[in-house]
Amino acid sequence: NNNAYAQDNSTSWFDWSLPSSKSGSERLVFTKRLITLRKMMHASLPAGFPNGSGETEPTIAWWSVWGTLMSHADWMNAQTRCFGALIEPGGWLLLFNASEQDAQYVMPPTGSGMWRQALSTADPTRPDGEINATSGQTINLEARSMIVFKRDTSRIAGKSGHAF
Repeated sequence: NNNAYAQDNSTSWFDWSLPSSKSGSERLVFTKRLITLRKMMHASLPAGFPNGSGETEPTIAWWSVWGTLMSHADWMNAQTRCFGALIEPGGWLLLFNASEQDAQYVMPPTGSGMWRQALSTADPTRPDGEINATSGQTINLEARSMIVFKRDTSRIAGKSGHAF
């Protein structure tokens, strides 16, 4: 059994002095951010997720790196290593890049407003909202990383792509 709870070795041992180190402290802050984000995301989902009671439309839409909905061919392509999950309602966009190289990701439509970064595994210390993106904008999704965006309808993008 390779589950951590079945291991009595360094796989499951916790170094209790770790939070006092710089890297341990940063990991603790990042973990707290993950927990807060998970609570925020859960609060915005309907009962019965992924489809709410009486809903016939999926509440998760899968997007390709090219800013289009994932096709059957996209899913069957063994080279597909980058995609996004748009979770509705709530307007959460999770971008995944499992490849060894950065990917240029075309952002899906926001409807209204813009995408505001809530978390990035490529730079866990990056503050929330430091990255903003509009529909169709191309962003860099670093290798082996994930970025979580939240739709922000309180801001709109101008002609230059800057938010107001």
